[in-house]
Amino acid sequence: MDADYVAASIDMIKRVMLGQTYKQIGRTHSLKQTAVQRRVRVIARDIQSIVGVVGVPDHAIPTTIMLRQHRLAYIEALEHYAPDRADHSRMKKCAVPDEQVDTLAKKIRLNSRNPKRDEALLMILFSTAAKPLEIARLEVRDYLASDGSVRVQSTIRSDVAINGKERPVYFCNEAVNMAIDQYLAERLLVRHGTSDAKHFRGLIPSSKLFLRRDGESMRILEKNTNSGKQYRCNDILLAYKRIFSFAPFIGITAMSARRTIALKLDTRGIDHAEIGALLGVSELGTVKRLLTMDPGRTKFGRNVLDQMNHEHHA
Repeated sequence: MDADYVAASIDMIKRVMLGQTYKQIGRTHSLKQTAVQRRVRVIARDIQSIVGVVGVPDHAIPTTIMLRQHRLAYIEALEHYAPDRADHSRMKKCAVPDEQVDTLAKKIRLNSRNPKRDEALLMILFSTAAKPLEIARLEVRDYLASDGSVRVQSTIRSDVAINGKERPVYFCNEAVNMAIDQYLAERLLVRHGTSDAKHFRGLIPSSKLFLRRDGESMRILEKNTNSGKQYRCNDILLAYKRIFSFAPFIGITAMSARRTIALKLDTRGIDHAEIGALLGVSELGTVKRLLTMDPGRTKFGRNVLDQMNHEHHA
């Protein structure tokens, strides 16, 4: 995407958020009103799906009212907007093949300052489709039972879920569980979130499943807005930004994981309503947009969601 084109589009969306009409902006940029509206919508959708806007669903259709109500959240997200990756993601709405996830995991093991945690973060993202903020909220007790065994069938609790609605989550893939277990074993060695009790493998059950490198919980900021409370965890967003930066390819994002899982479930014939329930999405239109992809990429390798669905119906 041309840098001048992107800069002009960003200027347009900022002007909309500050109260200018599409007609006024069109006069400034010598464009028709409809052209301005289209470019603003494209940039807004990129920001929502690639970066994430606090208080706005990933695939919500951006309206003028929405842009102005959530102006500060959009402006903050713009600071993390990478047009080259956004352009690739928009042009190639594809699921991520298992081989690419495995390649990224290897890169993490070689280059990350916190390799075991970051590999576990990658694997849980591509096996549960939980959003980064939800992953930051998960606790040890969500993954482990009191006797230290893995909770194969667990839940995204209501106070973890972004939409406040409990939904099922499954830890039934050996590779995913191994990555998380290795990270938890490392936590025991460095005494991060541990106790002298024998249950929960010696970890404090209410401690967060994933911690910062210093052993502290990831900071979740709460903000009161006209539309209600908004939450943001920059620690988890930066962690995933670093994780994706190790990839030898562009276009991989947290949204890629949700699209990958939605497509795997769809391939198995799971109906859209159930896919939405598993992903924490209530709008069928959002599920359909997740299932929109490049027709040349329709095959999947590791059956992470196949296993999850098998457990769900067993």
